[in-house]
Amino acid sequence: MKLLTKTSDMTFSNTTGLAFAVIDWCEKNIGVNKKRHRPRLTLLGGIIDDMDSKTYGEYDVDNNLISINLERNVYVRCLIKTIIHEYTHYLQPIKSKYWKLSKKHGYYYNPLEVEARFNENNKYRDCFKALKKIL
Repeated sequence: MKLLTKTSDMTFSNTTGLAFAVIDWCEKNIGVNKKRHRPRLTLLGGIIDDMDSKTYGEYDVDNNLISINLERNVYVRCLIKTIIHEYTHYLQPIKSKYWKLSKKHGYYYNPLEVEARFNENNKYRDCFKALKKIL
């Protein structure tokens, strides 16, 4: 497996295993939210009713659920980055601050989005290196 391996070339079982391994890595290397249990994870493919088809993933704070759109996460690199991004949202005060900050700064400059992008871009290689040894 390489960062540019297509997720479509992997079995769903392998993709799922990778996704849960990324969550495990995030817990150990980014931290845990002491107010919430570990987030649940769902991988979605094909027609997605609840999610914009252009969305890579999302964190639903009410259900403590990370949803990943496999149609958009074409490569292993992208899948890892998306999970790290959404896991970062799980750690953040989404309910109390996200919409206020989006209104003030806009989506792109929302400090919570900035932090999530920072984590995905600066941690995915370390995550992949660690997982490559065990997968």
